[in-house]
Amino acid sequence: MRTLLEEQYAALADWLDEVPVTEHLTLPVGLGDWTVRELVAHLGLGIGLSRYVAAAEPGAVPLSLGEYVRAYPPASEQIAEMTREISTRFGDDLVGGFRRTAAEAFEAIAAVLGEVFRARRGPITREDYLLTRLLELVVHGDDQTARRPSTSAF
Repeated sequence: MRTLLEEQYAALADWLDEVPVTEHLTLPVGLGDWTVRELVAHLGLGIGLSRYVAAAEPGAVPLSLGEYVRAYPPASEQIAEMTREISTRFGDDLVGGFRRTAAEAFEAIAAVLGEVFRARRGPITREDYLLTRLLELVVHGDDQTARRPSTSAF
């Protein structure tokens, strides 16, 4: 799963540079009032949260994938606020920030021993956690392309 996550991240980061996304930062993406800027920052947040996972306590019972992701909607305001903060932190170097954050995240994931992580929403297996990060990149990467005019990259 980690290989798939890294490959998806690399493909998305390369595509964001190729577009180039910096020419489209104020365009809406169809997710409330979010623009391309916020969505790229959210991608950075999604992968960046991996920097904070740790090995779960011995005997921790992992949440199912469904239980884990059901904890997202109640945290939507917190997630939106964190997205705004990372957007500010990345500044005009959104893709560079995304790349740096992902590199730190992959290092952190590699350093965690064990098959159950302690993550933001509770204990979760390594594979299920990595799947949540992969799905985040796929879904929101698709959000980036779904709003593009037929005559340009966005």
